[in-house]
Amino acid sequence: MFFFLLPLAFLLSAPGFGLGCPDRIALVGNPWSSAKELVQELERRGIKVHGFQSEAKIPSWGESTFHLEPDRQLLVFNGDLDVLEAEARALRPDAILYGADGDAVILVDALAERLGLAGNGTAHSAERRTKEGTQWLLEQAGMNHLPSMLIQGTPSESLKLARDFVKKVGGYPVFVKPNNDGGGTLAFRIDNEQALQAKLDLIQRSINSTTGKVNGSALIQKFATGDEFAVQGVALNGEIKFSSILKYLKAPIDENTETYQAEWIIDPRSIEGRMLMGFAESANQAVAFKNGPFHWELKLSSKGIWRVRWRRRVTAIELNPRLIGGSMLAWLKDCVGYHDAELTTEANFFPDEFHRRPKVYTVQNQGFVYEVITPKGGLRINEAALRTVAQLPGFKRQRLLDPTGGPLPQTINLDSIGASFDFAHPSKALMERVFKELQRMKKSGVFFRE
Repeated sequence: MFFFLLPLAFLLSAPGFGLGCPDRIALVGNPWSSAKELVQELERRGIKVHGFQSEAKIPSWGESTFHLEPDRQLLVFNGDLDVLEAEARALRPDAILYGADGDAVILVDALAERLGLAGNGTAHSAERRTKEGTQWLLEQAGMNHLPSMLIQGTPSESLKLARDFVKKVGGYPVFVKPNNDGGGTLAFRIDNEQALQAKLDLIQRSINSTTGKVNGSALIQKFATGDEFAVQGVALNGEIKFSSILKYLKAPIDENTETYQAEWIIDPRSIEGRMLMGFAESANQAVAFKNGPFHWELKLSSKGIWRVRWRRRVTAIELNPRLIGGSMLAWLKDCVGYHDAELTTEANFFPDEFHRRPKVYTVQNQGFVYEVITPKGGLRINEAALRTVAQLPGFKRQRLLDPTGGPLPQTINLDSIGASFDFAHPSKALMERVFKELQRMKKSGVFFRE
C-alpha cells in the first residue's frame, strides 16, 4: 500500500497537479466591458485573476460589466506608479493583461516592464493610447494612414489650427473626434466651417466617457471614403492568430453625425479579407507589436493606385492593443467557434494550445450585430418589438443599453444606441433577409415608444 501511495503523493506535489500546484495568476487592467469574458475564461481554466483599475472610480458603464471573483483583489491607480508596482508585485502575477481600454493600456506595459514580464514588445505604449499618438506611430512606421492634427487651446486658437489643417488637406470634408475617448463617441464628419466651430467646441467641452474628465483636445483627420473594417487577433512572440474581421455599417444620427448600425463578420478568404489581414500583419511588424490582443480599425478605399494598376487601398485609422470593445465576444464565438479572450488566455498560459490554433479563423456561421439607435431623448425601447426580433431566424441574444450610461456614440442631444441584437446562422442569404427585415422595422419606428 505504501508503494502505491508514494507515487500518488509525489504526483500531487508536482507542478501542475493537485494540492501542490502553485496558483497561476493574471492581473487584468480595467476588468470590465469585454474583459469580463477574459476574466471568466481565465478563471475557468484555473487561472487566479486579480485586477487593477486605471481610475480612482470605475465608470458607471464599467460597474455594470465588472467581473472578478469575490475573493480577488482590485488595485486602484491613484497616480503613483511606484505604489501600484509594489501592490502588483505582492500579487506575484505570471502575466499582466489588457482589459478594457483607458489608461490601463499604458499601465499594463509599464507594470510588465517593471516586473520583468513579457509586454507587447513595443516601447510606444503612450503613443498608442491616444488617437494622435497612433497616427504618429503609424507615420514613424511608414504605414498608410490618415493625415491628422491634434487640436487644443482656446476656442479661437483651436479654430485657427483646424482651418489651417482643412486648407492643408484640400478642403472639406474632414473628420473630428475626441483625442482620448472611444466607442465612436462624439465623432463627426464636418462639411463646412460653421459645423467645424460648433463640433470642436462641443468635443473640447465634453466629458470623457472613461475618465469623467473634460476631453480638452480633439483630433482632426482628412476624411477617407470607402468601407470601414476592424481586424482582430492575438499575437504571441510575433506569431499572429486572426480571430475575426468585421465590416462596420454606419447610420446617420443628425445632419453630420454617423454611428454604428451593424457589424458583419467577413469571410477571411475574400479579396478584401486577405488585403486587410495582410495590412494588419505588416502593420503589427512595423510598430513592433509582438504580444497580446490587437484591434485594428482600417479603411478600404473604392479605388487606389498600386503598382500602376487600379486596386483598393487599405488605410489605417488606429490600433488598439486590447480586446474588441462592448459585448461582442459571445457573438464572435457564435460565428467562429472561439474568440479573443480564449486566444489571449492560451497565449499567456497555454502556449501549446495557442500554437495549434489556425492562423486564420473560419466562418462557421454568417452573422451580424444590429444596433438600434434612439432617434431622440425620452423614447424607450418597445418590448413588443423586442419579442418580434427574438423570433427571427438566427437570433442569439439582445442587450439593452442606457444611452446616458456608457461609452456609446452620442450627439449633443444624447441620442445613442438603445439596444443591440446578435444574429448568427449558416445561411448568408437568410441573414441578409433578416437584416432587411430589421431595417424595415427601424424605418417603421416600431422599436420605440414614448
